[in-house]
Amino acid sequence: MRGTAGINHDARGRAAQTEVKEMAELVPAKNRIKYAKVGVYGFGGTGKTYTSALIAIGLLQATEKRTEKKMKCAFFETEVGSDFAMRQFEDAGYELMVMYSRSFRDLLDFFDKARSADCDVVIVDSVTHVWRDLVNGYLKAKNKKRLDMIDWAPLKEEWAKFTDKFLQSQIHAIICGRAGNVYSFQENDEGKKEVITVGTKMKAEGEFEYEPSLVLEMFKKDVEKETRARTGDQVYEVACIVLKDRAHKLDSKMFIEPKYEDFAPHWDYLNVDGESITIKESDTSEMFKKDGESYYQRKIKRERALEDLSNIMTKHGVGTSMAEKSLRVRLAEECFGTANKVDLENTVDLDTLEYGVRLINDSIQEILDAFGQAKGGTFDPKPIIDDHREHLRLMDREANGIIDDSDDFDESKFTGAEAQEDIALPLTGPPTDVAINSIAGLLGEETRLELLGETAEPSEAAAPEAPPQEAVVSDTPETREPGDDTEPVQGELIKEG
Repeated sequence: MRGTAGINHDARGRAAQTEVKEMAELVPAKNRIKYAKVGVYGFGGTGKTYTSALIAIGLLQATEKRTEKKMKCAFFETEVGSDFAMRQFEDAGYELMVMYSRSFRDLLDFFDKARSADCDVVIVDSVTHVWRDLVNGYLKAKNKKRLDMIDWAPLKEEWAKFTDKFLQSQIHAIICGRAGNVYSFQENDEGKKEVITVGTKMKAEGEFEYEPSLVLEMFKKDVEKETRARTGDQVYEVACIVLKDRAHKLDSKMFIEPKYEDFAPHWDYLNVDGESITIKESDTSEMFKKDGESYYQRKIKRERALEDLSNIMTKHGVGTSMAEKSLRVRLAEECFGTANKVDLENTVDLDTLEYGVRLINDSIQEILDAFGQAKGGTFDPKPIIDDHREHLRLMDREANGIIDDSDDFDESKFTGAEAQEDIALPLTGPPTDVAINSIAGLLGEETRLELLGETAEPSEAAAPEAPPQEAVVSDTPETREPGDDTEPVQGELIKEG
């Protein structure tokens, strides 16, 4: 249902929110645009802050008309614009709350704090400073002086947290930004390339202008000579062009000294009495592993593992008799957690599948020997599989040099002729005394005694070892120069006016 330039509110005056949690199915289309999302940009002195304040006051007035309750406006201040806009809100009879900061982190918290303070509209002025804060923080963290192509991905990923807040927050949002020129190369009459200006854009992350539903470019329009006499020699007027209107009511229209009412066709399109929607971010991380493998790469690995399993059964002559089919099912249940073919081909974790194939390959011969000895009687492969599971665990730990307790340390390897070969195995845990003494000739007396926890008699010529120096850690807190107590606290909403 469409309504006038107002908002549906509950008894507290808070904008009512109906969260639609699951939209991953086809449903009848509805207009769920409940909150105004506006972008305003321009060069200096074009009236960005002033016009944003007029729009915010108009939205507050519409809310009061519908709910008979005055709501507040929250202002994320990076300059001094709110000090001047404060008069506009005072004259209109509305309270203005301000957060002084240029921090990207503070901006992320700003929307939630504004809602908690019973604010119905937020203004961010200017988002350009916040974007610069994010970029400079990244450069400092990476110890770099300029951005390279590889740097844009992490920056855009972090910036997306703000765009999500801007779009998903259940509150009207007006984002102001500085304008910047867009340049291109053009070949002149002499055949040389020269830089030319081809347009303007908001100075922020490059894709941000796609996010608002209404985008205004502010500019100064020259006043013609015959008009100046009537306007007291006014040289220019503040104007704006609607660069984007998702309602398709105002596209490309120009307004002189723009006011809230000029954009009424857009406000009227808001679904003020319906339910709003929060678009849930999809999580496709399951399609990628930590090493960057794609879904298709892992699909090939899954097919290879299943083919290996089939080859193991064929190689060892596991047939299709009822007893052998039953054995196959028991093996699959023990090694994969399921014997269902569809699950093995699609849902069983790839790591589980690959390990299960390896476990079957390691244990199949012993299992078949025991199965043959059972001669059709009751046979349970689980004890053999558990033994081989432990065997693989120890093999993996030794391969990775992780022998970290005496139970895992095989003393028999360090006796007899094989000691010379096996001593290369890395040790990360304490071996037993028997093992240490068995390789005393390879270790040397001093190393042998050290491992046993004993000490050799010090040589007369040996200088006494200096005691270790303890690190001195100061517990004195860092001191800072006290700030001016009259300044507002950065990162907190404060009342202004």
